[in-house]
Amino acid sequence: AAFRADFDLRDEDLGATRPHMGYPDKIRVVLCQRKSEFGRYVRHYHESTTETAYHNVSPRDSLVVAANYEGLTEGWEDVTDVPYDTMLHNVFVSMLAKTFTDSHDGYDFVSPRWFVYGMCHTHLRRVDPEWTYSDGRKPGQGEQRDQWDWEPRVYSLVKNEYFASMRDMFAWRAYEDLHQRDHMVSWSKTQFLLEELEGDRKAFYLATCRYRTRPSDRDDPNAHAARQEAAFRDHFGLTPEEFDEAWAKWVRKTYRRK
Repeated sequence: AAFRADFDLRDEDLGATRPHMGYPDKIRVVLCQRKSEFGRYVRHYHESTTETAYHNVSPRDSLVVAANYEGLTEGWEDVTDVPYDTMLHNVFVSMLAKTFTDSHDGYDFVSPRWFVYGMCHTHLRRVDPEWTYSDGRKPGQGEQRDQWDWEPRVYSLVKNEYFASMRDMFAWRAYEDLHQRDHMVSWSKTQFLLEELEGDRKAFYLATCRYRTRPSDRDDPNAHAARQEAAFRDHFGLTPEEFDEAWAKWVRKTYRRK
């Protein structure tokens, strides 16, 4: 319901005959106690070797998200300190938001990466921003106590003009393309788009996440970037450069007070 409200999505936008975010069957949420159980599930049903969390799109069936309880304790010296409820909530909320953005009405994995992770972080941070997930952190990076406090860090990036431009972000195609600062900027630009920018958010969402590519275009970076540029122009009346300028002005005004 929260995701639908972000874009004023109605049943007819999602496929009236497929009631579960455009899919015929209910969303499958799988929570395993142990990593071994989780591993057997994702290997058998999804041919995956991922170890902690997983999401998938079955266009003629349903959406799937899965995680394992044991994986959340890794890296903790005292497991009694692990905030399980919050971390589980954040993991599933972020994965669901990621899946909704990346699988609208059977259009699997055509959405821009910056927008997918921007929505992932937006919904996670509405729960509890202190426990981030899929934020581009490398091993040993970001162990400071205030690592989760992104607004002052984004403010510094804007002040020093050290952030990816919208045109650069159009080219991102995989999680590995984003550094941690890119996740912060993706979240902030998505927040600005959802909360401040004037335009047709629903039409933008449909244009970027409900795009039937031709086989020759699916892996074409120029076609991928052109689609995003057209969506900004047609539904917000902005070029990528104008969007960056408006966003940076908003960051300097809004985040500085925090």
